[in-house]
Amino acid sequence: MNPEIKVGIIKLPSISNLSDFDLLENEESILIEWIQGSQNLRKYDFIILPGSKQTIKDQIFLEKSGLSQDIREYSKNKGNIIGICGGLQMLGTTLEDPYFKEGSKNCSEQKIKGIGLLPLKTTFFEKKLTRQISSESLWPCQSKINGFEIHNGQTALDKMQSSLKINPIFKDLDLGWYKENNGGGTIAGTYIHGIFENDSWRDQYINLIRKSKNLPIINKKSISYKKKRESIIDNLANEFNKHLNLTSFLS
Repeated sequence: MNPEIKVGIIKLPSISNLSDFDLLENEESILIEWIQGSQNLRKYDFIILPGSKQTIKDQIFLEKSGLSQDIREYSKNKGNIIGICGGLQMLGTTLEDPYFKEGSKNCSEQKIKGIGLLPLKTTFFEKKLTRQISSESLWPCQSKINGFEIHNGQTALDKMQSSLKINPIFKDLDLGWYKENNGGGTIAGTYIHGIFENDSWRDQYINLIRKSKNLPIINKKSISYKKKRESIIDNLANEFNKHLNLTSFLS
């Protein structure tokens, strides 16, 4: 199958959790390209801002490289954007790093502006939050969601930007938000790593993109990616058992 959807992923200097995109890379109908420098993003059907080990540092990179402005321009032209973890934080209005935990090097960098597409402000603390997630999505469909959080920072609505209306993606209101642009396209952000491994959620999100391109909606139920991955791991384990005598290594 020829790729029908082109996805751009911003290659942040401190990018993290590359496994978030494994499933998309294995979809024959999707072509992924990595974005490293300022450019016109209109050729992409949606772009992803991935997780970051140092969110302040990476947001400064986006501003200095011109990519922040490129992303804002893209959003005005029916662009679809999704941020994951640090990417969610960067889509907000303000990032504050009082303990120098997220790559700020001096006092002037402790509080900086985000890209400003979602009315959210994030404050980073000394300790990271790590937990498994089981929730239910409200958008783009209702479905069970599993994944995990691993990040510093607490994100809340920025009351100074109340004119930018957003909605929760999940029943757990602090896990993600989205807004629909007046001219078309959506901007979404979530703290859940592994969000694309949730088959119903992923299929419905991709169908939103397909609909915007006047492509036929995909209704066939595919084999769960998690089951495919488990099958691959089981097959590898069986091959190891066939051809390697682990007892001789361990004795």
